[in-house]
Amino acid sequence: MQIHHPRYVSGEVLGRGAEGVVVRVEDREAPGRALVAKIARREVPRERLVGEYALLSRLRAPGLVAAHDLAWDVETGAPFLVESFVDGPDATAWLAQAGDVEARAARLERILAAVARTLDALHEAGFTHGDLKPAHVRVDARPRVLDLGAALSFGFSAAYAAPELLVSGKATPASDLYGLGATAFAAVVGRPPRVGEPLRAAAPWVPPSLADVVDRARAASPLDRFASAKALLAALMPADPDEAVGTTLVGRRDEVERLSSLEGGVLYLTGPSGIGKSHLAHEVAVRLVAAGAPRAS
Repeated sequence: MQIHHPRYVSGEVLGRGAEGVVVRVEDREAPGRALVAKIARREVPRERLVGEYALLSRLRAPGLVAAHDLAWDVETGAPFLVESFVDGPDATAWLAQAGDVEARAARLERILAAVARTLDALHEAGFTHGDLKPAHVRVDARPRVLDLGAALSFGFSAAYAAPELLVSGKATPASDLYGLGATAFAAVVGRPPRVGEPLRAAAPWVPPSLADVVDRARAASPLDRFASAKALLAALMPADPDEAVGTTLVGRRDEVERLSSLEGGVLYLTGPSGIGKSHLAHEVAVRLVAAGAPRAS
């Protein structure tokens, strides 16, 4: 599949799915930059994509691959998202490269912890990933989360989707946790999980503590999963202060600081749809709760 665009030149096809195609691309304005593009297979309202991408492109979260551009094919009109290319194995291949079961267990724990930290940062900023699977977790110096196409309504992979996501089509933090559990299961076993299938039954070498985390993350009911990515991380290992990196929308730090310091009264955030009012309010709320303010009931 080729992209027809004055700025981007299509290269090798890296993957195909029901919701899109991933290809290497060259940026004529920056030829040395390693990039990929996710091309959507279905129509998505342009206005919604533009608003969401404007926010997404300013996110800085640990382990999250940067989104560089959102564009449209000049011949077909299909939207595509341009991201950094990670030159490393996916989660399944990286686990398989470990020398023994002890090393594989250590790598599995590292994948779970790294992706949970990325999800925690995404969720705090008001985003969901929506399409976690082994191909979307690649490892170079560290595990990295790729392909935010689903965050822009490009769709998701049914084999790794939570039951409620299959019904509603709407990703949530709880469905992302299911995706992490399904991704970890598939990386270990080499295939997507079957409904209700325990990890230790499919891979007896996995330590019980890790298997329990994976199975709870992919519980059929959202109520039976971890309450948050942070809770999953706490169950997995003690928090590492060197890794406890939050996220913010670049360019909004001054606004967050100013709004967080206000005392009393009512403040109205106004402006046109899509400029980030909800995400800004969410960041301020997270900051206030972290500082000891009571949660709204």
